[in-house]
Amino acid sequence: MKVRKITREDIPALMAMNERQIQESKYHALKMDKKKVKIWYLNFINNPQSVTFILEDDNGTLMGAMAARCNQFYWNYENYVTDFFFYVIPEYRKGLASKKLYDALYQWAVEKRAIEIQLSYVYGEDPEKLHNFLLFLGYKKNGENYRKAVI
Repeated sequence: MKVRKITREDIPALMAMNERQIQESKYHALKMDKKKVKIWYLNFINNPQSVTFILEDDNGTLMGAMAARCNQFYWNYENYVTDFFFYVIPEYRKGLASKKLYDALYQWAVEKRAIEIQLSYVYGEDPEKLHNFLLFLGYKKNGENYRKAVI
């Protein structure tokens, strides 16, 4: 099992994975625009302040991925990292798969000289499980996310 940054060749498999991710989420009613997602990944590949990690098994099979961006606080020049998505295909959720992605993100944050990583959880339906996992990794709860539909 290994984690690496994505390449252009990974985009079709990532998009198929993202379709599955969205179908499992509370956003399943929203249609995925494949052209937009492809452009989004290409922008991440070419932007040094953004990263997408892919997790694959020893045979090169996609197991999961995570995307993040390095930002600056608006009131100073300190960097912090925020995630866009984290997803491990359900059949690979046991063992070290998730930890390997988060470890890669942490190393990338160190390279970017970030002072913290800010993670969100808005797609899944089991926040307690992720909460416990993130506490195990050393993260602390930081606020809440709220949403309201705009019609």
